[in-house]
Amino acid sequence: MIRESKLEDLTKINELGMKLIPNFIATYNIKDYLTNDKYIILVSVVDNINAFLIVLKNIDTYEIEAIYVDTNSRRKGIATKLLNYLEDHYLNKNDVILLEVAVNNENAIKLYKKFGFNIINTRHKYYKDIDAYVMKKVKE
Repeated sequence: MIRESKLEDLTKINELGMKLIPNFIATYNIKDYLTNDKYIILVSVVDNINAFLIVLKNIDTYEIEAIYVDTNSRRKGIATKLLNYLEDHYLNKNDVILLEVAVNNENAIKLYKKFGFNIINTRHKYYKDIDAYVMKKVKE
């Protein structure tokens, strides 16, 4: 089940986020995000929260800031469900979704391309020594 996150999800989102990047809590102030209407945080819940999607919204542009699926829950279509939920419940026709992804994250790039994203730019050394693709999708 995909749903909007709640304040009581804070601890679990931070736990998962620390698996994504060690400084997750300092980078993403999830407690503030949960009370700020500029952010959408979606979670996947099976027995417990096993994935999240963090999105910054700005009128007709949505920027995916982070997406994470717990290791034991991967390859089950959860990231696709999160992205579909975002598109179905928040986006209007011609809205734009942007994201950055490390050029060596082949699985994520494959997912995003399957979902209709296109590479529009490369940010050199975006992740320290690793370049990032900027990807874009326009809702039809």
